Amino acid sequence: MVSASLSSLSLLLMLLFLPMVNLLSSEAAKSSREQCSRHPKAGKKNSYLWTLEDYPSVYIFGTIHRPHTLIWPQIPRNVKKAFKSSKRIYFEIDLTSPEYLLAIKKCQYLPNKQTLMNVLPSRVFNKLQNYFNYIQSQISKWLKENKIKDRKESGDKVFEDITKNWERKRPIWILLQLGSLNKEYVQSRTVPPLDLYLFFKGQQAGKNVGHLESPEEHCKVNNLNSSEVITYLDEILTNYNHTRKEKDNQLSRENLMYHYFCGNLSTYLFSSRVNVSRQPSSTLQTLRNFENSLTEELFLRRNKQITRKIIQEIKLGRMRRNRKIFFAFGAGHLVGKGSIIELLNSKGFKPKHILATDKLPRSRRFKMNDQRYWRKKLKSKKEKNKVAKQSFPTITSTFLKTEQVVTQENKVNVYYRSPSMNLGVHTRYNIFMTFFLSFVFHNVIY
Repeated sequence: MVSASLSSLSLLLMLLFLPMVNLLSSEAAKSSREQCSRHPKAGKKNSYLWTLEDYPSVYIFGTIHRPHTLIWPQIPRNVKKAFKSSKRIYFEIDLTSPEYLLAIKKCQYLPNKQTLMNVLPSRVFNKLQNYFNYIQSQISKWLKENKIKDRKESGDKVFEDITKNWERKRPIWILLQLGSLNKEYVQSRTVPPLDLYLFFKGQQAGKNVGHLESPEEHCKVNNLNSSEVITYLDEILTNYNHTRKEKDNQLSRENLMYHYFCGNLSTYLFSSRVNVSRQPSSTLQTLRNFENSLTEELFLRRNKQITRKIIQEIKLGRMRRNRKIFFAFGAGHLVGKGSIIELLNSKGFKPKHILATDKLPRSRRFKMNDQRYWRKKLKSKKEKNKVAKQSFPTITSTFLKTEQVVTQENKVNVYYRSPSMNLGVHTRYNIFMTFFLSFVFHNVIY
């Protein structure tokens, strides 16, 4: 039961965090050495961790929706250290609320109990049905090749879990789901992806978990032009059903992992995936318009919303007195034109990229009213264990010490002013009372 819920949650995260960027990719997979030779700075840009110069206790990290067993071991150590030291972590969606996830699921369905058969042209619907039948026939084969053989699974059962109620979903969500119907996802669907792994890890460490977007903001993808969505869906299904480019699609997904580690996601994610050679001019323009609209909806609009939320949480973080904050969301939001990094820079927050070999900046403290900070500043290391921790304004404070004065007749507690007393923290009344009491007790003794 737990694995089934994890699989469904992983699929939902796949739809939300993995936009359809490589469904029509014609880029052939090349060896890592050949691609690295084209990117001489790849070794210097293999970390998606940022901080802010004026707020060094704030970290912004770009994740990728892949099994954490493949990604987390290769993540730089400074990212893991930043995550471990942070007290609050934020993700794109609220992974703790069943109502939140249910609201996102509900917005995927067509209104008024409609089905795809009523919305799609019969030709497109038949293509979609044929492709699902092909995937269902391949799942049993993929499961046999799976290295994770902790239990026996039926191919039909797995297919039903992945594509449950697909006839009732909107075309845009079917379009996004096609990117997850592959061998890699089927074999690793029970392994938490990186973002979900960080969520579980943060909960186990007792960190405060928050989210940056509401369900309504995610569901705004439904506002895209329906005719353009259907045209784009038809093109994808034509590509899949005619050529069965599952292997090529798998390689392009491996390229996505490579570009994530080499730091070249911007060109890879935002380049056009339309096959220009076989498209008429009118259809080609429609496909490109939809790609622009999809990029605007999935990235640019959401980048503005996430940036506003980050700024809001940073201001609240200052009120919480230096609690470190860790923001984790898709790395595609941190690269390209109109990225969150550019938006924060335009707001005057000065983002700073932390490379894999860099040390984390030391957090600054601006606590003028924090008594613990001033105690450490005013006490020497030798006096740390001798002075009582009390408030500053009182006479019996840390700046007055008690010493036993032994005379021939009796023992009296004598109060005197410490030579290291900082007069700047006393009021005039306290100074007067200090000298007055010292004078009275000295006259009593002598």
